[in-house]
Amino acid sequence: MIAQSADRIERTDWKAFGENLINAVASENQGLKVSAMQHMITYHQYLDVKDATFDLLRIYRLHPEQRMRQLAAVTLEYVGNSWGKDFLKRNIKFEKNEVIMRQILDYT
Repeated sequence: MIAQSADRIERTDWKAFGENLINAVASENQGLKVSAMQHMITYHQYLDVKDATFDLLRIYRLHPEQRMRQLAAVTLEYVGNSWGKDFLKRNIKFEKNEVIMRQILDYT
């Protein structure tokens, strides 16, 4: 079973997968955005999805639902863009939601 998983990971076109995830985060479909962010977190070590940083920041800053904002903040920590991580750190003093503030502090 483990050999199958390792083989599947080696055969995956991570560049194409990452590009599809970047496009999904930019889409209007909320379910697609959620799924893309979850995949970015799960497979972060194989992906280069730094181009999704601004869309993730937009979700974090402007989305009306707390859970989406939380997911976007965690995803920003995993995409590997230092500018996005720094933005979260600087934004802590302006964050009004206590749960999200604690979450950012835990990840930064």
